[in-house]
Amino acid sequence: LPLIPSDLLEKAVDDCVKRANRLLMKDQRARLALARHVALRGDRAGLPELLAAADQGVVEASYAISILFLVSGPYSPADPQFEELPRSRAEAHLRKAAEAGLPGAMYRLGRGLATGILVKRDEREARTWQERLEEQSRRTGDKENLGRASLELAAIALASKNPPQDDQVRLAELARQVEAAPLTAPYARWIEIRGRRLGIGWPKDEATARELAEAAQTAGGVPTIDAEYAELLAESTDPADRLKLAELLERIEPRNSALV
Repeated sequence: LPLIPSDLLEKAVDDCVKRANRLLMKDQRARLALARHVALRGDRAGLPELLAAADQGVVEASYAISILFLVSGPYSPADPQFEELPRSRAEAHLRKAAEAGLPGAMYRLGRGLATGILVKRDEREARTWQERLEEQSRRTGDKENLGRASLELAAIALASKNPPQDDQVRLAELARQVEAAPLTAPYARWIEIRGRRLGIGWPKDEATARELAEAAQTAGGVPTIDAEYAELLAESTDPADRLKLAELLERIEPRNSALV
């Protein structure tokens, strides 16, 4: 089916927002849902409603405020449609939602602490939040968030030059938890490939890592696996591998996104 042009889609969403504003102004839950929807589009028009709800203890509103900070444009006093949202306020609301046990907020805070997005980078605290999410998700049977937390914990361990022994012992278990969730399943193989390439969690075995990476190429591109395969090819002196590397780099699109 042909895609709906983005300008027509935005117009349709705006029409729905206007109608909802007229019909649902007396329904607080509907107004909050509308404000959250508008915020996720990067529009700060719903910020006052979200701030009011957050002040009343609605943790979903606090989480939406932190997302709004990340996806909206920079504040400009010249534009009265945008209300100022300082980074410190967005971080405070994200932490409030995470402390309340909201899975998305716990994941995003841990992710931010690992990457330095929104919050100051702190690998130790990042691990703490992902471990809390992992424990909560296992207790509630939430496979998707268990997979997301496990993937982040594995990424933290595999990025370290000298990860703790406990991390290395757990990598295979983390890979299994990642594989059990449809959203993160393709990245389970990446954990083993990188682990075997670097000798973290598995005995160092570049030949097996390469076999796994090459097998994954036929199953569809996974950015992190492509990156590991490129590293393996770059370390080779075989002219055929140099050609494979050039072809791989040519087809890999530049990405700035997170693992998931």
